[in-house]
Amino acid sequence: MIEGTGIDIVDIGRFKRAVERHGERLLLRLFTDGELSYCIGKRRPEEHLAARFAAKEAFFKATNNRSNPFRFREVDIRRDADGRPYIVSTHLGKGQRSSLAMSHDGGFSIAQVVVESI
Repeated sequence: MIEGTGIDIVDIGRFKRAVERHGERLLLRLFTDGELSYCIGKRRPEEHLAARFAAKEAFFKATNNRSNPFRFREVDIRRDADGRPYIVSTHLGKGQRSSLAMSHDGGFSIAQVVVESI
């Protein structure tokens, strides 16, 4: 049964300007070491970082956890052996799982998360 859905879109140019303005401090506040390692090695790291930021925002919306907010680094966006993205977070309850889709094109990154009970 679906318990929540979330979607978010990020303007990659705006995100890149924020990173240029705030630098490493912002990156370390938003992303795990694994996420940074994966994205920084890409040709256009800002696209991949913006997609992960959108995924985290979508996860926050899908879990609708306003009474117990959590930090961005408590949500880790990873890829399985086939390259599919998935979420690792202690904020998924027992008996819950999430599905994640991410994309970037035309200057925007977008992500959708569905949280369901199993």
